[in-house]
Amino acid sequence: MRCGRCDRPICPRCLIQTPVGARCRSCAQMRPLPMYDVNPRYALRAGLAGLGSALVGGVVIHFIPGFGLIMQLLVGAFYGYAVSGAVSAATNRKRGTMLCWITVAAILIGYPLSRVAFVALALAQQGAGMRFGRALAAAFSADLGTLLFLVVAAVVAYQRLR
Repeated sequence: MRCGRCDRPICPRCLIQTPVGARCRSCAQMRPLPMYDVNPRYALRAGLAGLGSALVGGVVIHFIPGFGLIMQLLVGAFYGYAVSGAVSAATNRKRGTMLCWITVAAILIGYPLSRVAFVALALAQQGAGMRFGRALAAAFSADLGTLLFLVVAAVVAYQRLR
């Protein structure tokens, strides 16, 4: 068998079947689809959009009064969907493993930071009656519901951008 472009002989194990026929590796020039081709500029945009939406979404979630575990899981799914939507919009609807992990990292960093921002807002309203160190410890303490919330949000975001 020969390459359809350069006419070099190709062994059957090395040939790459393309829409225009069999090609050798150098002529095939296999590139990822444009949807999955994420350059560093898009990765930076994804990180900023993910972190910003995770922070804003987390602060908004903290204003919702306490709810049960099932509702917390549903809100976690919505949170992950919203953050991945912001990342998708910021990167012109690109997808891929790198964007999935950037979004998961934004969720896992942005949500605890939103808890810190919420505590800072509460301290500002109360006149800083509570010590800031205790407030930070309370913001970073995680119960089972919060951990499940983050896992559900991360899984939904990963699956949406895959």
